[in-house]
Amino acid sequence: RHSHDEDDIEGTQLINELVLIQSHQNAQRHSQHIGQDHGDDTDAKFIYINFYARDMLSVDKHLTLCYNKHNKGKGSVFMIIDFHAHVLPRCDHGCHSSAMALAQLSLMKSAGTAAVVATPHFYPNEDSIASFLAAREGALDAMREKLPLEALPAVYPAAEVLVCEGLHKMKDLESLTVSGTNVILLEMPFRNWSEGLMNTVLGVKDRGLVPVLAHINRYDLEKVEILLDAGILAQVNAEAFAPFKNFKRYAEFMEEGKVVALGSDLHEAKRADYKRFLHMQKKLGTLADAVFAKTEVLLKNATPLYSAEREKEAQPV
Repeated sequence: RHSHDEDDIEGTQLINELVLIQSHQNAQRHSQHIGQDHGDDTDAKFIYINFYARDMLSVDKHLTLCYNKHNKGKGSVFMIIDFHAHVLPRCDHGCHSSAMALAQLSLMKSAGTAAVVATPHFYPNEDSIASFLAAREGALDAMREKLPLEALPAVYPAAEVLVCEGLHKMKDLESLTVSGTNVILLEMPFRNWSEGLMNTVLGVKDRGLVPVLAHINRYDLEKVEILLDAGILAQVNAEAFAPFKNFKRYAEFMEEGKVVALGSDLHEAKRADYKRFLHMQKKLGTLADAVFAKTEVLLKNATPLYSAEREKEAQPV
């Protein structure tokens, strides 16, 4: 585990990379020479951005570019990452068995999703970190033993951490980050955000971690904006883009670089539920690709549950 100072430096570097990509995207969105070369072809502009950022980030080999069906062959796009899903068997109410985990991951694969951040609930007012990690490791062991992980989307162990006042002072909080990173997914109460609660989120950031607020579409946006303006990042659920939903504000957050991840928040394995994740991508178009680009930055050092290269290295000579 890194020291506090090292974590703080890493967190600052990660934020700087996100700002760099956002600045580049903003510049390209308004650049005249791209407009002259491609007319008003927004897809062409974002394809250019995608190739630039992919070269800059040097993403791990096991992360694969996926063909995005809504793009209809117009060019390569960033890999599709579901940043919020409950797919670990018997780790929380989202997945009841290894068979259900397989069904969930198969749904994701059929939808073109290349990677998923597994985010079982952690309630600090009900559970200890040690107990949670033991349960999560049991779920991961079951998946390693029973699932054909090499044929499924990459799974990144993490947690969805409920924010309680004082969470930022909790020992071993770093162990709840996305595996291999200092990125932590935080769930806020649905109402009554006290000043102490808001300061707790900022305290997590000050600790050297990179907090991402889960499903901001479920909260009071005035409160959300206070945290976003303070440098906290955000994730939006696919449900925010359902038919007849007004998603303009979330799209604006994406354009401003404040939303860095999209999620299905999948519980159980209903095909209709995961269709929302596809519908969201179609509705957002190239803006979804821009968010997936930022998600790749967050996960560039993440450790997946299965890695073909790691498995090869572990084989006896």
